[in-house]
Amino acid sequence: MLALPVEPVRGTALLTLLVMMGGAASMRRMTDANVWYGLAYPLAALVLIYIILRSTWRTYRQNGIVWRGTFYRWGKLRKGVV
Repeated sequence: MLALPVEPVRGTALLTLLVMMGGAASMRRMTDANVWYGLAYPLAALVLIYIILRSTWRTYRQNGIVWRGTFYRWGKLRKGVV
């Protein structure tokens, strides 16, 4: 994003990067985390979004949820029977 020629986009990308690094720097005061961990925040958000979407798709496709080896049908979960 920083290489894009459009000024508002470049400024927003730079500001976002600085905010992430600032958040990591403030966490550094409470923990021994490296300041560069701030760059991993967007990657962690993408992984979390992937997990949520995959879980939703699998539940929809299987018509239920498997929890601790037991399959719970979607209809019973919605009715609160289980």
